[in-house]
Amino acid sequence: MAWLIVKIARLLRAAGVPVSCAEVADCLAVLEAHGSTAPDKYLFYDLVNATMVKAAWGKEFVMWLVELYFGPDFETAMNHQRFAGVMSSPGDDRSGGGRDVSMRKEIIQAAMTGNLGTVHLLFRQMGLVLDPLIEDREQALESFQDRCGWLDAANLIAQAGNDASVDSNILGPAQQTLEKWLSLIETEVDFQLEKNMSLPFLVDVMKARNPEVASFVSCRDEHMALVSREVKKLGKRLAVHKGFRLKPGRKGKVNLARTLRLAMKKNQVPMDLVKMVSKPSKPRLWLICDVSNSVRKFIYFMMLLAYTTQNTYSRIRSFLFVDNLMEATDYFKGSAWQDSLLSLKYMKGINVTGFSDYGKVLRQFKTGFLDQLTPKTTVIVLGDARNNGHRDDGCDVLPLIRERAAALYWLSPFDRQAWTDRDCLMHKYQPHCTGMYPCPDVRALSRFLSDI
Repeated sequence: MAWLIVKIARLLRAAGVPVSCAEVADCLAVLEAHGSTAPDKYLFYDLVNATMVKAAWGKEFVMWLVELYFGPDFETAMNHQRFAGVMSSPGDDRSGGGRDVSMRKEIIQAAMTGNLGTVHLLFRQMGLVLDPLIEDREQALESFQDRCGWLDAANLIAQAGNDASVDSNILGPAQQTLEKWLSLIETEVDFQLEKNMSLPFLVDVMKARNPEVASFVSCRDEHMALVSREVKKLGKRLAVHKGFRLKPGRKGKVNLARTLRLAMKKNQVPMDLVKMVSKPSKPRLWLICDVSNSVRKFIYFMMLLAYTTQNTYSRIRSFLFVDNLMEATDYFKGSAWQDSLLSLKYMKGINVTGFSDYGKVLRQFKTGFLDQLTPKTTVIVLGDARNNGHRDDGCDVLPLIRERAAALYWLSPFDRQAWTDRDCLMHKYQPHCTGMYPCPDVRALSRFLSDI
């Protein structure tokens, strides 16, 4: 079992989980003390969870790893099938060939008639098994789509769509069933690729499940809750950030002047030490957020960060834009986060053409809000700086913002390698900012907050 522990440690490191040599040694020492040589599912879980993945989200992460190697318990087996609540019948056989002609015809007919329940059940009964030599996801998807009849159904539905005589009431459900069927295939392919231990794919999946390194932009819906929890922690940390001002406290550095004054006041030997600790600073932040589709999930997490901080202090103002700038500070006051997010969906006026226009937006900021900036305000721009071919880039506005504010930072959802792609203007904006930071994940965002 020792080789399995070492292999898991390497996988965890590749997935962004810091595992030291000392932690691996501790895990092996506990294994040796236990005296077990045969792989045991629950011993393996306890060892990895207690010695290597010591995080709030580690329990579910390690259990997922354990079940990849040893398989799920009977009680949780159905959860791993993930087929929208369709339970298997006693006659289900997952070892079938999947090339049965009659079954292919039946599932194609069910898809054409919009019978999603039958599609689920027949797909389960086909028991498609991925070739262990296939490690590429696209290749695996093509194989499954062909073997289960999805490609034939898609062609038939496409032909029906081109035929004007087909009733839309029939075509619509068929297309929706086809999309749900594709989702089933993708879920099964991902699950079998994980089981086959395709190393590159497995590392990517582990990174997506690690909330500290999961990409904001491409975060999957089922992982957003974990990432949101980590972002909330950062927001609370920002809200209680220690400032330069001091106040008396039980711990901290001794203030000699106050200690002597207290002793003179009491007319006694200075035995009572007055200690000073840092007071939490009240951050004055202005967030200017690009909410276009290309960075939609990134802004979701940044808005969550702002909301968490703004609930503690009122000195935070939020501005949203696509091609038109509007203030959204009031949308975050006195309501739950989900309610605030819902109200933002109905916020009108920020999107006229559907394409980001940084030049226009920066000039609107100059006209409407520049004179309200103070030397104690930190301005943070959140966006990918892609100007979609607009000639005006607004570079001359950034020095004015930096001059009036305490600092001007720019956070990009992409790594530095992407800053020169297409019409990205990061290289033009960088000289005019106090700092530019790539913040594709929680770990990078945490480093930025530590720097400021």
